[in-house]
Amino acid sequence: MTERVESEKTGRPVRRHYLFRLPGARAFLLAAVREGDRFSIVATRPNANVAPIHDRMPLVLAPGESSVWLGPDFASLSNRDAVRLSVTAGR
Repeated sequence: MTERVESEKTGRPVRRHYLFRLPGARAFLLAAVREGDRFSIVATRPNANVAPIHDRMPLVLAPGESSVWLGPDFASLSNRDAVRLSVTAGR
């Protein structure tokens, strides 16, 4: 994710990048939909970790939730308040 900030070197607007991690996990899954050779990452309302940075967030699947995403109860995953992400601001 990115936001616009002023460059420390030039004073011009640049995008600040953020790195999100799921503590305790080397990697995590994002929910997506696919049609043919195209796909789209599913977004939802941001949780407390993401809201200060952006008005939406990718639907992060916590460990064990991929079967829920692929099953009939996938809508239950729309609330991501329980998913705790750590965030690091980059340049």
